[in-house]
Amino acid sequence: MASPILLPLSVIAIIIYFVYQHVAQRKLLAKYPPGPKPLPVFGNIFDMPPKAVPEFQHWLKHKDKYGPVSSLTILGKTLVFINSREAAQEILERNAHRTAGRPKVSYPVEAIGYGQSLAFRQHDDFHKRGRKAVHQFMGTQVAGARCSDALSAEVERYLSDVLADPGHLRKHLWSLSTAVVLRQTYGYSVGRTDNDPLVHLIRLDYQNAAKIAVPMAWMVDLFPAIQHIPDGLPGTGYRETAKFWSKILHRVVDIPFNFVKEQRRAGSDRVSYVSDQLEKLESASDYKSEKSGVSLADENFIKWTASTVQAAATDTTAANLEGFIAAMVMFPEVQARAQEEIDRVVGRDRLPCLEDRNQLPYVQALIVEVARWYAATPMGVPHMAQEDIVYGDHIIPKGACLMPAVWSFCHDPSVYEKPQLFDPTRFMEPRNELSPKPVTFGFGRRSCPGQGFAEVTMFLAVSATLSLFSVSRAVGEDGREIHIDIDKYSKQGIIRHPTAFPYNIQPRSASTATLIQSFEAQSLPGESDAELLKITSRQPEPEARHITGRPEKVKHVAMSKGYLF
Repeated sequence: MASPILLPLSVIAIIIYFVYQHVAQRKLLAKYPPGPKPLPVFGNIFDMPPKAVPEFQHWLKHKDKYGPVSSLTILGKTLVFINSREAAQEILERNAHRTAGRPKVSYPVEAIGYGQSLAFRQHDDFHKRGRKAVHQFMGTQVAGARCSDALSAEVERYLSDVLADPGHLRKHLWSLSTAVVLRQTYGYSVGRTDNDPLVHLIRLDYQNAAKIAVPMAWMVDLFPAIQHIPDGLPGTGYRETAKFWSKILHRVVDIPFNFVKEQRRAGSDRVSYVSDQLEKLESASDYKSEKSGVSLADENFIKWTASTVQAAATDTTAANLEGFIAAMVMFPEVQARAQEEIDRVVGRDRLPCLEDRNQLPYVQALIVEVARWYAATPMGVPHMAQEDIVYGDHIIPKGACLMPAVWSFCHDPSVYEKPQLFDPTRFMEPRNELSPKPVTFGFGRRSCPGQGFAEVTMFLAVSATLSLFSVSRAVGEDGREIHIDIDKYSKQGIIRHPTAFPYNIQPRSASTATLIQSFEAQSLPGESDAELLKITSRQPEPEARHITGRPEKVKHVAMSKGYLF
């Protein structure tokens, strides 16, 4: 028979245990970087950004209040915000071997399949090999220049699209970025993107990936016990969405890869990352020829690294081009000076080419200023501490999600004079302000491996747009120009995209319109590779109630002249 005092003693022991745990956690939190005071158990769950406020704007207050690093906890998970460029260099560069991890993917992310992507993988051998392979083909200036002819053809198509349909500039920028990345990654020609089923699938996948990349965006991330709730009950809707998104993802990964394999068998493949990787495998001394071609392990490596390139490069390129358009709307004097330089060096009877780049220093500085001023990844891409890290008097705990405040670095008034202004001369003689590239292209062993390709793409697209078009403010019904502030037009997400804003765009002259029309006349009919693919249905995307945020509501703007971006 149990002692009558056993139950009270057990209750006392449990109370002592929880008190000890609470005190121990408070002592541990005291060593973490400073931040808002957490609630018991729930932590700082109520300190997260409101739905209507972009994350980077919400976290700006941390630097002034808490210093170079700050932190908060949510249900036991730690987020560390790196609020100064110097702290980022110390934590993410000098300690790169300790901070090259990615936050552990949630159950639905793993179920969808994104865990195989380079972007979500830990810094394992697969990730190291993948970064090296991508950098060798796309990362250097020489590698970027190798693809300039193919990129120029896509830029000409983009210019034709803008001339024919100036009211959908955002769509044309997205189509351009998709086309150039598909061409470089798979040797795939998209033709008219409105009718390309592969592009349609890719756009769905981008939307999905952007939603899951935000830390703790899924309810199951905050409450892991939801995984064990039976289907059909509240909180389990993510499972149906995950299954649907998984089908989209695997089609996006498999279809273009299989396209390259078929083209190689027919001897008609174009130069591309995937073709280059397959050729290296087939010519390797230890490669064993098989009827099936490469091994499943080799196929998995090539197609997932290729898919990562296609996804990351397309979205960031589109975002930077959107930032460029916003800057031209807001700062017309910058556009005028860049156009004067292009007219003087290149003339108006042809497009700028890569060989002109070194003779266009202002245009080059303008592109660097886009990266700084717009900061397409305003809170960077999250890293994870793979072990405890001592920073000053604080401990960054193992497993913490590390968020570098890239927008804040790029708008630091101690580094950049009048950082709110878009001013390319800050990167020219005699000012020579600090380049933003070391922070805008990422940190440490997670930095962008395709930087050379990205820079070539931006130069060709930006210089061509400036050469042939004038971007300007829209005009309201009252006859006045409509001024915009791009920071008020930012959506939530890892990669920054603007909400709709008014703009106007038109050819600079009748002769430039004629030049653009000549591109259309020279393009070959039937260039699209879409008919070579076997893609059929275009299913609608299911509603994802477990994702934070709401559908964008486009506000009506009364204009007498202009369009809505």
